[in-house]
Amino acid sequence: MLDVSVGVTFHTSYRNLVVVGAGRDFCLVSGVHERGFPWGDPHAVSDVLLAVFGAGGAVRRFVMAGDTLAGLTHDVVSGRFEYRGKLCELPAGHWRVGQSELGALPAIDAELVLDLEVVPLHAGALKLPRAQWLEDIKAGLGEQANSALGDEHARLGMAIDPGALRVRSGRLLVHAATPIDLDAAGARGESEHGDYVALKAPAVGYHYLCTVYPEADAADDGVIEVLTDVLDPGGGGLGEDTVAAVASGLLRKTAGATQRWKDGVASAQPLSGQLASAVVEPVLKLVWDGLETGYFERKIVWAERAGARALALEEAMFTKSAYGAASRAQAIEAVHVVKSSDKLSALDDVLAATGFDAVVQGRARELGVDIAALRVVVKPNFMFMYSLNDPSTYTDPELVLHLVDRLHALGCRDVKIIEAQSAYGNYFEGREVRNVAEYIGYRLDDPRYQVVDLTTEMVPFDYGHKLGHHFVGPTWRDAQLRISFAKNKTHTWAYYTLSLKNTYGCLPMQNKLREYHHDREIYYPTTDALRHFPLHFCLIDASLSADGQFGIFADTHPNQTETIIGGKDAIAVDWVAASKMGLHPMLSRYMREAVAAFGRPEVVHLGDRTRYPGWRNVAVAMTEFWDRAEEHYGFSDLLFRVLNEMDARFKRKKEPWHVRLLRWLTGWFRKLVFKRPRALAPPGVPPRALGPKRTS
Repeated sequence: MLDVSVGVTFHTSYRNLVVVGAGRDFCLVSGVHERGFPWGDPHAVSDVLLAVFGAGGAVRRFVMAGDTLAGLTHDVVSGRFEYRGKLCELPAGHWRVGQSELGALPAIDAELVLDLEVVPLHAGALKLPRAQWLEDIKAGLGEQANSALGDEHARLGMAIDPGALRVRSGRLLVHAATPIDLDAAGARGESEHGDYVALKAPAVGYHYLCTVYPEADAADDGVIEVLTDVLDPGGGGLGEDTVAAVASGLLRKTAGATQRWKDGVASAQPLSGQLASAVVEPVLKLVWDGLETGYFERKIVWAERAGARALALEEAMFTKSAYGAASRAQAIEAVHVVKSSDKLSALDDVLAATGFDAVVQGRARELGVDIAALRVVVKPNFMFMYSLNDPSTYTDPELVLHLVDRLHALGCRDVKIIEAQSAYGNYFEGREVRNVAEYIGYRLDDPRYQVVDLTTEMVPFDYGHKLGHHFVGPTWRDAQLRISFAKNKTHTWAYYTLSLKNTYGCLPMQNKLREYHHDREIYYPTTDALRHFPLHFCLIDASLSADGQFGIFADTHPNQTETIIGGKDAIAVDWVAASKMGLHPMLSRYMREAVAAFGRPEVVHLGDRTRYPGWRNVAVAMTEFWDRAEEHYGFSDLLFRVLNEMDARFKRKKEPWHVRLLRWLTGWFRKLVFKRPRALAPPGVPPRALGPKRTS
């Protein structure tokens, strides 16, 4: 047995098997993972996953896992796979199970026996880059190296030795009440042996997909794709997070590979950014939930590549903080992404793909109210707008009103557009919600909707949890359908601001810099509010996006992302949207708090999967600076007073002489961050008004 307890590195290995029936009537996955896989924890895990597909889309799902599995023979060298032991069948409608939960399920005798023909794909052996620097250190230290770094292999990384397999003969027999007896002859698949050497910290995770095409006329017999990243991207302070960020950047760019094979001939090439295949439907998921470091998911899924749909083994890894109790639910959340230069058409496509109309109608039926009386609120992001010259900082009103028209066509007659006042009210006149809304194009007399200021209507409310006794806007509290329409931006404190962060704007206190940033932190109040007032639908306006270090405030060169994102679950929508920025979604404390409270659903990313080209993210040092600055209200308030700009419509409040002096001294910096603000608009006329044409 491998020793994984010494030094800062560990060495482990595994054997894996994926088999798909010739008629796609079953998918069998099995693995034997030696002690230490995948993070050096003192455990070994072996498993068997079997999905059997019947008529009408029916699926039966069987699983077994343990440190070792008696009766499991996993010898692809001699061409033999055999499992004579117990399997647990998941109840109808259940597709995921934790290893710790298997004991609660009835165990069924099974005999899975396959005689295999395995063709080693030596020419295409998949080797994720292995760092030479550790080996060089060892060479310099000589014999002292073993005591400092351990005596395992010095080169970091993973080597996967795959083989293409065909089942010469085989039988899958499960002695259930309704037994299963399948002839596995002719099935195809992949076997592999993996050798893995890694540092114990930072822990590394990978995303793996092995897709099998059993048809003889398929373009490929199989494809393996692997991407690597740090397991936990943040939350440990400046030093730890900086190391994690550097490691993440290197791993994402260099430690990825893909391999394709056909008729025993393989080719491999580097892979970075994202998998080329899309996982479109999960079938069966086993969660290794007994490891100390994190959770390891092994899944049978349907994947799609270049229009071809096939069964695959997917592996994914998450920190324990990403697994709230609700992660054990059977929820699957699809997120649809449409990229188009026609933003209104893109929004229509997202609404159609997500079944938005059915969500609205279903909500009315669930509550037993007429759809005309359904209380609908739409929460855009516009209270941090500073200039009409920079529309990248607020949700496009044309998109919001297009959504309002969609609601109106469905019969909704009680629609409100809501926001709460922001810290800009500390420094500028007229920053009430209705004033800002009118300025950017909403009509205060439009019969299709009302604009509501949650700050002016707030009342006491007991949230419990950490937020406790606080305030809420009744319009938000009493809404029966809550829709977030966030803007796609980077965030100086939290890396990105999307659906979850957008609901922070519903917290009604105006001086958010003091009330939330300083007195309470901005993260847990958002999560505690969502416990009581959940979102029912989420949209992200990425038609034009603000990226860079100060995207939450301004962007002199906005990113033409031309994308709309939508789905029913805020965590799932933000997970996809953050990934399109090239970020690990768990970087944000908003996400970390939310998944701890609500769990992470199974996220299915549909539609455009490309990363935003030229996207600029916030540096770790920047987030750490602002996180510390907000602890000192006087200092952070001074920075806000000095380093802001605003259209002349909102008159600057009188400032003391030292603030005026500092503004004069820092004018050069503001020109780098903000676009030139607009002068006064014609009196009595909003600069742009979006609404129905008036008839005389």
